[in-house]
Amino acid sequence: MKTFTIQYGRLDPIVVMGRANAVRRARALSQRTWRPVELQRHDERVEMTFRRGELLSYAYYARGTR
Repeated sequence: MKTFTIQYGRLDPIVVMGRANAVRRARALSQRTWRPVELQRHDERVEMTFRRGELLSYAYYARGTR
Protein backbone atom coordinates (compact mmCIF):
# COMPACT_ATOMS: atom_id res chain seq x y z
CA MET A 1 0.00 0.00 0.00
CA LYS A 2 1.42 3.37 -1.03
CA THR A 3 1.57 6.48 1.12
CA PHE A 4 0.24 9.86 0.05
CA THR A 5 0.92 13.31 1.46
CA ILE A 6 -1.83 15.92 1.70
CA GLN A 7 -0.71 19.55 1.78
CA TYR A 8 -3.42 21.84 3.06
CA GLY A 9 -2.61 25.52 3.48
CA ARG A 10 0.13 26.26 5.97
CA LEU A 11 -0.59 23.26 8.17
CA ASP A 12 1.84 20.39 8.48
CA PRO A 13 1.45 17.76 5.77
CA ILE A 14 -0.90 14.85 6.48
CA VAL A 15 0.36 11.36 5.57
CA VAL A 16 -2.30 8.82 4.57
CA MET A 17 -1.99 5.16 3.57
CA GLY A 18 -3.79 4.12 0.37
CA ARG A 19 -5.02 6.12 -2.59
CA ALA A 20 -8.75 5.82 -1.86
CA ASN A 21 -8.32 7.03 1.72
CA ALA A 22 -6.11 9.91 0.59
CA VAL A 23 -8.55 11.06 -2.10
CA ARG A 24 -11.49 10.83 0.32
CA ARG A 25 -9.65 12.89 2.94
CA ALA A 26 -8.38 15.51 0.46
CA ARG A 27 -11.88 15.96 -0.97
CA ALA A 28 -13.36 16.40 2.49
CA LEU A 29 -10.73 19.00 3.43
CA SER A 30 -11.18 20.91 0.17
CA GLN A 31 -14.96 21.22 0.59
CA ARG A 32 -14.51 23.61 3.50
CA THR A 33 -12.19 26.12 1.83
CA TRP A 34 -11.51 27.93 -1.43
CA ARG A 35 -7.79 27.11 -1.16
CA PRO A 36 -6.46 24.19 -3.18
CA VAL A 37 -5.61 20.96 -1.37
CA GLU A 38 -2.66 19.13 -2.93
CA LEU A 39 -2.20 15.36 -2.82
CA GLN A 40 1.08 13.71 -3.81
CA ARG A 41 2.22 10.09 -3.81
CA HIS A 42 5.42 9.42 -1.86
CA ASP A 43 7.41 8.64 -5.03
CA GLU A 44 6.19 11.92 -6.61
CA ARG A 45 4.75 10.17 -9.68
CA VAL A 46 1.12 11.08 -8.95
CA GLU A 47 -0.15 14.55 -8.07
CA MET A 48 -3.73 15.74 -7.61
CA THR A 49 -5.22 19.07 -6.64
CA PHE A 50 -8.71 19.46 -5.21
CA ARG A 51 -10.80 22.60 -4.74
CA ARG A 52 -14.33 22.80 -3.34
CA GLY A 53 -14.54 18.99 -3.23
CA GLU A 54 -13.75 18.51 -6.92
CA LEU A 55 -10.64 17.33 -8.72
CA LEU A 56 -8.99 20.39 -10.24
CA SER A 57 -5.88 18.77 -11.75
CA TYR A 58 -4.34 15.32 -12.06
CA ALA A 59 -0.82 14.49 -13.18
CA TYR A 60 0.90 11.14 -13.60
CA TYR A 61 4.59 11.18 -14.42
CA ALA A 62 6.04 8.14 -16.15
CA ARG A 63 9.58 7.14 -15.32
CA GLY A 64 12.10 9.71 -16.40
CA THR A 65 9.60 12.37 -17.48
CA ARG A 66 9.75 14.53 -14.40
